[in-house]
Amino acid sequence: MDTKKFTDVSIDGRTYNLGGYESETYLHQVAAYVNRRIAELKEQNGYVRQDAETRSVLIYLNLADDYFHKKEEAEELAARLERQEQELYALKRDMVAMKLEQERLTEKLRAAQEKERKSEQEQEIARRRSEAGAGAKEDTGHGGHI
Repeated sequence: MDTKKFTDVSIDGRTYNLGGYESETYLHQVAAYVNRRIAELKEQNGYVRQDAETRSVLIYLNLADDYFHKKEEAEELAARLERQEQELYALKRDMVAMKLEQERLTEKLRAAQEKERKSEQEQEIARRRSEAGAGAKEDTGHGGHI
């Protein structure tokens, strides 16, 4: 188990000793974020005129608002990632199907080419036999008379 880390941070001018399992750097980043949000609120005239309890509630509300916006953004990103993963899966599936179809068509083309080659060979053999047969007839037809 990780050991709990403690560090002093300054939030709105006061020092707090924060503890957590995160790094000290992270705890300082959290405090810096809270300080930025407080500074933004202090720039608004209505905020500084409020009593301390109302200002605290306004800080809580603003931090909660930030949280829910980021949570919604994260959910949208997660949904987008899910859609993209589904699209990628579908593309991979289609690619495999196309590869199989390509292999089938390539084999069909090879078979057709082999059939055409055999047909051409058979035609060549038939042509040569025909020529050989015609040549033999010519030899037998002229050789009997002087």
